[in-house]
Amino acid sequence: MKAISRADLLIVGAGPAGMAAARRALRGGLSVVVLDSQSQPGGQIWRNACRNSTSPIIKVLGSEYRRGIRQVESFLACGADYIPDAQVSRLGQGWTIEYVKGAEIRTLKGRYLLLATGAQERPVPFSGWTLPGVMTVGAAQILLKTAGQLPQGPVAVVGSGPLALLYMQQMRLAGAAPVAYLDTTPRGLIGRSLRGFRGAMQEPGQVFKGIAWLPQFSGIRHVRNVVRVSAEGTRRVEAVRFESSGGSHGQLEVKTLLVHEGLVPSHQLAVSVGAQLIWDVGQSAFRLERNEWMNAGPEGLYIAGDGARIGGAANSEIEGEIAAIGVLFREGALTPAQANADTKPLRALHARQKAFRGFLDVVYPPNIARTRPDDTTIVCRCEELSAGELRNAASRGACRGPNQLKTFTRAGMGPCQGRQCGYPVHELVKSVAGLPAGEVGLFNPRPPFAPLTVSILAAQEAEEVVAASTHE
Repeated sequence: MKAISRADLLIVGAGPAGMAAARRALRGGLSVVVLDSQSQPGGQIWRNACRNSTSPIIKVLGSEYRRGIRQVESFLACGADYIPDAQVSRLGQGWTIEYVKGAEIRTLKGRYLLLATGAQERPVPFSGWTLPGVMTVGAAQILLKTAGQLPQGPVAVVGSGPLALLYMQQMRLAGAAPVAYLDTTPRGLIGRSLRGFRGAMQEPGQVFKGIAWLPQFSGIRHVRNVVRVSAEGTRRVEAVRFESSGGSHGQLEVKTLLVHEGLVPSHQLAVSVGAQLIWDVGQSAFRLERNEWMNAGPEGLYIAGDGARIGGAANSEIEGEIAAIGVLFREGALTPAQANADTKPLRALHARQKAFRGFLDVVYPPNIARTRPDDTTIVCRCEELSAGELRNAASRGACRGPNQLKTFTRAGMGPCQGRQCGYPVHELVKSVAGLPAGEVGLFNPRPPFAPLTVSILAAQEAEEVVAASTHE
């Protein structure tokens, strides 16, 4: 293990929230270290921004991505100690971060810890979702942003929400539109949109941009009210079957099936050090409890952005800056009057973003992600456990939560540590036990949070032995 480095503020994640927090904390006089699992700052939304700034692919990525390039450049020039390609393996209160970089474990210590870990796509299990060629829309976007590649066609997109619409627009601009959009948005879209009208009017430009992305304006086949899908094929996906709420059925020949039904927070690191999960009815997901300064309860722990509650890039930047001001206030670098004055305009923007997100949550609720999967559908991909196996075990064991089911079945014990099956298993246990979401919960996160090879662990133990012998 390398010698311990220290800083006033440690930030995990160099997306919109982490970068905004670093810039503000540095202006306040704090020393800042930013750890990032990626090779460049920007998070998922602005992934590979520096390299793409001069690439032809920039033409299809949109105005928000071009704004992100400017944000990334500003962050790189701000003076923060930026550590890319760093995989956090463990957190300790105090605050300590153990992370893996260059095939060795290294350690950081700081007085304050800000987690800006972002979001992941909501898992959507259905028959055939493990076939090669079935992937998430977010994964397809990574291919586009890092390698300028589009998936092999014909391509169908199944799901709902802004990201699915954005990616189809990007495909079209790149000259390879999907053959169909299997829209899982539930019936009643117009009524829900009217109920969320006030929230929509907080960001009218975003609303009109989203309308322009709708398939009917792009010549893409639009199948509405899809309630069930299945992927079929032998060695890879060859076709997708679908059923609408009206009972009609259809089938498309495809080589790639892209899936997306919204995002959920990546909160494993935060929960591991004491942050509290609360069920968010509006987002059908767990969020993390925080106060008005983004403090998450344990002394010195702050959480900003989509890793706490889904809000989008602009909201994440606002929360990152508020969190940094909160740290400066706690440190004594700002008086209460200064801190309140600095955050007043930010809180007004934050309220607008929250209202707009409420509109999106109402319009695009998850649908097939919360539908009961067939007994033969694999739910835990790592351990290859089907929905039927898990239901039987949950029923026989009278399970009241995923962690109890884990002891009976090994669900959530694979390489992904429950990140992919956490919500599907939550929904399954909830339906079997008849319990509210808040009582069922999710898998308890356990370190290490990054894969550690035997050689890495052996090297760490050898260094600890040497260090101990020198003090005898």
